[in-house]
Amino acid sequence: MFAMTTCNFAAANERIINGEDATSMEATPWQVSLQRFGSHFCGGSLISDMFVMSACHCSQNYVTVNMGSIDYRYPAQQIPVDTFVCNPGYGRFTFDYDYAVIKLSGPATINKDVTPIALPPSGKEYPGGTAALISGWGLTVGGGNTLPTTLQYANTELVDADTCTTKMSKEITNRMQCAGLAGNSACNGDSGGPLAVQDNGVWYLIGNTSFGINNCPLNYPAVWSKNSAVIEWINGEMAK
Repeated sequence: MFAMTTCNFAAANERIINGEDATSMEATPWQVSLQRFGSHFCGGSLISDMFVMSACHCSQNYVTVNMGSIDYRYPAQQIPVDTFVCNPGYGRFTFDYDYAVIKLSGPATINKDVTPIALPPSGKEYPGGTAALISGWGLTVGGGNTLPTTLQYANTELVDADTCTTKMSKEITNRMQCAGLAGNSACNGDSGGPLAVQDNGVWYLIGNTSFGINNCPLNYPAVWSKNSAVIEWINGEMAK
């Protein structure tokens, strides 16, 4: 397994497998690129003008957040990170509680290309088969080594925990949401990025790309940290 950054239970650092090139940011205006010394290493999601949601395994020093452009190299807005706070329950080897709340050093300018996504209600669950949207600048080919510069996105569906546990041969906890098995997948470089579901016309950030199987095979789901399980913690960090 790997974290969708670069480990063995692998973090998703690769690009969306079998995704499409975004032609504008209007479909996923909450998507951001986390960068260190000008290089993309993880994704994230804008949840207010001052905060970004991502994965704890993406934690780095000297990070900037690029947003508002489908090409992460030429952001419409680039804002340094003030604080990067990991959930205290994060397990480095289990990827449980793989959450990070990032406070920006200044507010993002909200417009059609830069718009926060709503957080789900505490405890909200969606059944397997629910339609979802994934996006990121991770690898587009499992086992590859070149990240795309154009944002990728794909329509996928949620996978229930029992099916995911069986497929992954790993316990899926209540802090994890599986998705995939729909001809596409997240991969290395997508870590921290959004798993979004539209519910009654509102887009909700239900998960942050966490881990998957090495080389991102399409017959296995990938796993996101489930935000509805820790809403109180997220709100507490945003209130500080």
